[in-house]
Amino acid sequence: MPFYEPPRTHRLRNFLLTLLALAIAALALAWLRGGRPHLTASWPPAVGMHTHLRLQARAGMGLASARIWYEQHGRRLPLLARHWHGRNWWRSTRPRQVALSIPVGRGDVPGLRDGDATLVARFTTANLRRSRLTVRHRLVVRSVPPRLTALTSQQYIVQGGAELLVYRASSGTVRSGVRLAGDFFPGHRLPGAGKGIYFCLFAEPWNVRPPLHARLFGVDDAGNRTQIAFPLHAFAQRFRKRPPFLLTREDLQRLLPPILAHEPQLHAGAHLGPNFVLVDQTLAQSQLRQLARLSRHSVHGFLWHGAFEPLPHAALEARFADQRQFVYRGHVLDDEVHLGDDLASVRHTPIPAANAGRVMMASYFGIYGNAVVLDHGYGLMTLYGHMHDFAVKVGETVAKGQLLGHSDSTGLALGDHVHFSVMVDGVMVNPLEWWDPHWIQAHLWTKLAKFGNTQTQPRRRPQ
Repeated sequence: MPFYEPPRTHRLRNFLLTLLALAIAALALAWLRGGRPHLTASWPPAVGMHTHLRLQARAGMGLASARIWYEQHGRRLPLLARHWHGRNWWRSTRPRQVALSIPVGRGDVPGLRDGDATLVARFTTANLRRSRLTVRHRLVVRSVPPRLTALTSQQYIVQGGAELLVYRASSGTVRSGVRLAGDFFPGHRLPGAGKGIYFCLFAEPWNVRPPLHARLFGVDDAGNRTQIAFPLHAFAQRFRKRPPFLLTREDLQRLLPPILAHEPQLHAGAHLGPNFVLVDQTLAQSQLRQLARLSRHSVHGFLWHGAFEPLPHAALEARFADQRQFVYRGHVLDDEVHLGDDLASVRHTPIPAANAGRVMMASYFGIYGNAVVLDHGYGLMTLYGHMHDFAVKVGETVAKGQLLGHSDSTGLALGDHVHFSVMVDGVMVNPLEWWDPHWIQAHLWTKLAKFGNTQTQPRRRPQ
């Protein structure tokens, strides 16, 4: 009788192999679980004496460690070394996100010197394989404030007028210009000039009398600031005081409704007198702020050339900074300063562009009625108010003498004329200077041509 041997089932072997496969799968899962940390940082282009580096790091498995240091001239300068401990690597109790603020300025890090340096940040995840992220950021250490030097030795300015300064700023300067009477006038790189040569067109407001405390200001990419005095001769100006304007009920009924209809944010009442004050004070000041904001979008380039041209064959009815008083039924409604020149000719006379530029506004504009604003570059703008219609549109480039529209009495105007204003970075200045070719040459082009190239000089008109 043959011997019968039952087949082997290898249950133990299969069980052990299954356990091994599960162990390998668990180990692989644990090894692959979690990736590199994610880092968000506001890396500075440069650091000064006291600068902070702010960063955030996160990892789904938690963070195990963080190290941050400088590398400079073959040396390692430690800034931060931090370790976070947890119960285990499978379900880590370490923080998943950290926010750090680290002093990295020269005054905060012993041994750090001015010049090039590299910031290194390394974060490690609390997973089995200790995933690591290393980020290197090159920067410049600057502990010395920027150096500013006035290159033009003579600056003469009249109350309500403008002037130009050419100056040099050291490497790393990111913002500079002139501070005067609470206003800041930004400087610009002078086309065709050497490295670090800037110019600044600035203005003295009509209501600021000498002596002036003007300063040339600069800040570099590390946040270091400096300001210096520069040669400036200021002269006071006496402005006219006009006889009172006697307003009638018919005047106010004609002037106010169109303006208030375009300004729904003004909470006008039922009385004409207070409504006039609301328009002549609140709205007028709001519009000056709008013009100042508009100047920030001025083109960085010379769009204009030569002297500005006034309205041809026109009478000058009101001058810049005239002091005027409005009286209604025996009561003074408002004392106002006229920041422009009123030029009158025949009814609906053509209005040419005083100089070449770009149209920044062509719309109804409160007290100025239908108005056009031209940008001439580098913060220089002109405004044409009380117009009848528009012959140009926003964004259009216009030539000197090109038709902008026709005169009228829209807005707060008692008769047909054009209100003409010149603005330097939103500050109204006297148009008479800009109509004078000798003033233009002496105060602007001669200085610019000395340090820049011929492209900044005025073009000659064909004979």
